[in-house]
Amino acid sequence: MDLSKRLKENKNTVILVIVVLAIFLGFWFLNRGKEPLLSVTVRTPNQEIVGRELVVELERLRSLSRIDTSIFNDLIFRRLQDTRVIPAVQPVGRLNPFVPQALE
Repeated sequence: MDLSKRLKENKNTVILVIVVLAIFLGFWFLNRGKEPLLSVTVRTPNQEIVGRELVVELERLRSLSRIDTSIFNDLIFRRLQDTRVIPAVQPVGRLNPFVPQALE
């Protein structure tokens, strides 16, 4: 089927899509840069509680900068040793574990 024949068959759909697109673009261009007609800001008590909690937590974080770091110079701390255990290498599983084994 060639394109012109398809367009003739779907003429109404193509016109509808063009009209909707034109309305959307027109609305977008006309309202671009304008402030909304009605702007309402509502604060609930929960938002104020969360705001207070956030301020308290930020103050706690600021107090962390005043921590005494002399412990890192202590002889006992310096004698601590790393006791990491490196895990053994394990074989890799199947590429797709959800494929039934009969199909592999």
